Amino acid sequence: MTQACVTGSCECGKTHFEIEGEPLFRAHCHCSICQEYHQADYADFMAFRRRKVHWDAKVPQSLKAYKQPPFLRRGHCTECGSTSLETLTLPPFPRLILIPTKRLPKSLPRPTPSLHMFYDCRHADIEDNIPKFSGYLSSQIGFARVLKNALARNC
Repeated sequence: MTQACVTGSCECGKTHFEIEGEPLFRAHCHCSICQEYHQADYADFMAFRRRKVHWDAKVPQSLKAYKQPPFLRRGHCTECGSTSLETLTLPPFPRLILIPTKRLPKSLPRPTPSLHMFYDCRHADIEDNIPKFSGYLSSQIGFARVLKNALARNC
């Protein structure tokens, strides 16, 4: 069964995008870069295959890498400055788009998050049964496992 496209956007609506289908997974990242980018204690985002997310290249969005190498580029609307979407190129995996959950319509199913990354950087303990990964290597391995499993389920 094919799901209709849903749209999401920045706060002002000028940076908008369409998504086909459901997310691969949802995650929470507690790293200091995500805290700054999302202006929150942690990032709550959903991951999609790049080919499932469409946006007009003319929309007012700037993509910036906060760390080298630039596997992850984080987008801001150049009109209102709010977060929009992030592009992730992590060989050998397919290209991904990470979208803050708050930028997606409430009608889109919101799966339970699959992991907490960089939990050692958290501002407060979170009482849930979601796996928690601390430190760079552990967080990257946890993310890669979740991504690999999601891709296997969603060929």
